[in-house]
Amino acid sequence: MRALLQLAQDPRFVGARLGLVGVLHTWTRQLLYHPHVHYLVTGGGLTDAGRWRSSRPAFLVPQEPLALIFRAKLRDALKKGLFTAVDWRVWKKHWVVDCEPVGSGQAAFKYLAPYVFRVALSNNRLRQLANGQVTFAYKESATDQLKHCTLDAQEFIRRFLQHVLPPRFSKVRYYGLLSPS
Repeated sequence: MRALLQLAQDPRFVGARLGLVGVLHTWTRQLLYHPHVHYLVTGGGLTDAGRWRSSRPAFLVPQEPLALIFRAKLRDALKKGLFTAVDWRVWKKHWVVDCEPVGSGQAAFKYLAPYVFRVALSNNRLRQLANGQVTFAYKESATDQLKHCTLDAQEFIRRFLQHVLPPRFSKVRYYGLLSPS
């Protein structure tokens, strides 16, 4: 997020302060732990002079520099927090930052809105509890086919509970123009 705000300030790109809404999403369709944040980003921002400047159509900032800056900022933050146990090879890997234009943003809102109050698994995906095993349905992203996952009840509970956030933890955050401070 800070990397995106930094790059967007560059006059070669937007040259303005963007607004962002971030939604934390911690699960995969099979309830595996996969923390990531989806951001809705304004299609422009306010210049230092207080004027609105739109971004170019279908382009906000270059993805490769964004990935490099993001990785460096994350590494620095982890070092400050004494998280030095992260394997050094992580910082040598190619990181992907996926930025896609979504037109007016309606489709993105429709996709993200349910995640604001949704838990990792809804009741309608539960198929069976029998012999100490839980079966639930999920859509395989590659084929869009409905599949079933059967887990030992203990493993099912472990997977589900790792997505329960601490009390008062805000899974939606606002940055840049949309920041309350």
